[in-house]
Amino acid sequence: MIETFLQEVDWGDLDYLIVDTPPGTSDEHLSTVNLLSSANVSGAIIVTTPQVVSLDYVVGVMSNVLL
Repeated sequence: MIETFLQEVDWGDLDYLIVDTPPGTSDEHLSTVNLLSSANVSGAIIVTTPQVVSLDYVVGVMSNVLL
């Protein structure tokens, strides 16, 4: 569903695309990051909760994308 939403919708020219996902360590997060990383996105702002588990997860996912 996320792939269809990001790849098959004609968004036109966008300055911003805001993606709000449910909390947790689910496939939605990984799918979104992987799809957007191959779409020549020039930047991102990641918002998470201050718990150590949440921060570690975000850092881990972003580290894999930026490698």
